[in-house]
Amino acid sequence: MVAVEAVVLQLLIKLADPLIKEVISLYEVDDKVELIVTQFTQMQCFLKDADAKQEGDERVKNWVLDVTDAAYGAEDLIDTFIFKVAPLNRTGFVGRITRYACILCELKARYQLSSEIERINNKIRVISESRSTFGIQNIGQEARTSSAGPSLQEWRLTSPLDQEPDFVGFEKDLEILVDRLTKGELRRCVVSVVGMGGLGKTTLTKKVYNETRVKARFHFRAWICLSQEYDVKDVLKKIIDNNMVLSEEESKKVEKMDVFELRLKVSEYLKGKIYLMVVDDIWTNEAWDAIKGAFPLNDTLPDVENGSRVMITTRNKVVALHADAQSLPYELLTLGKDESWNLFCRKAFPGQGNVCPDKLKQFGKEIVKKCHGVALAIVVIGALLSTKKEEWEWENKGFCNREGIKQ
Repeated sequence: MVAVEAVVLQLLIKLADPLIKEVISLYEVDDKVELIVTQFTQMQCFLKDADAKQEGDERVKNWVLDVTDAAYGAEDLIDTFIFKVAPLNRTGFVGRITRYACILCELKARYQLSSEIERINNKIRVISESRSTFGIQNIGQEARTSSAGPSLQEWRLTSPLDQEPDFVGFEKDLEILVDRLTKGELRRCVVSVVGMGGLGKTTLTKKVYNETRVKARFHFRAWICLSQEYDVKDVLKKIIDNNMVLSEEESKKVEKMDVFELRLKVSEYLKGKIYLMVVDDIWTNEAWDAIKGAFPLNDTLPDVENGSRVMITTRNKVVALHADAQSLPYELLTLGKDESWNLFCRKAFPGQGNVCPDKLKQFGKEIVKKCHGVALAIVVIGALLSTKKEEWEWENKGFCNREGIKQ
């Protein structure tokens, strides 16, 4: 049986293909496909242990089969659409005639694609939620002291303390972003890191956040993870709980505060401080509008004109410009060929000096090529293959055949 990890990763790599992303964008289903990527990426923390445990637990085995089926279903849908429907979108005179003649067919195809992707997303969500029903909510982590399973939001939380040891290909980006945070205008501006999922926005931002020059520049630093599911009150309370020294009576008052009062309390605390607030994984303009009031911004107050910064990561350039139209978003690009290979070798061969054996080089090069410079895909697939040192093991994982990577 092909490992569920391999099936999911094969799908994620396919969805990272620039040509496929272009067609998906053309048919205006970017957000729905991005949700597929997000949900399967979230499952990565479960899959390795799930594969190992399924032989001894029927519930786990059923869950693994459901995940595998959903991944295959998503891949089949993309393949069918790309190779049978997308060719209708031709260019030139003949292409225009074809499009006019087939416009109703194309609209119908677009609707069907959108509906099918919606169906798959709902299926994936049900599978994710079913973990607690099957009693397997702790797959991928040590058992928690609480009997309740973690929510989807908890799995998405990021922390600046959890840094990626293999920092490859971001050296230039790091220097540019550190300069943007520590130099330039005195107004409180937003520094945005923009890019598709998996490029390494959070990894890079953590590195910037913990950089010595950044620590020295700001009196106060805090990290917030919003993600798609968030509660404004909880986010603001965490800022207060994690950074302010409160008496028992003050803590009780905070618990009773509404969103407006919580924003005001955070804002009052930050006034007069040279602060850096990082908001990781922000998806919508509404999410920014919900929290921006907590970050002092008043040009008439001299204590605010001190070079404070808000740094956000987002997949949506529109969100970045909405947060600060005067600040140019920093768009993160995919890794280059050499950087991708270097990162893959670090993950796949950590105990061998990060050097790929000659017998696996052809396989490895083809795998990295199919990742299209997407750091997350390279990191996850490299880690998956790190314990597999023979050709037959790579073949059994479902990625490779004698001609290279499995298509």
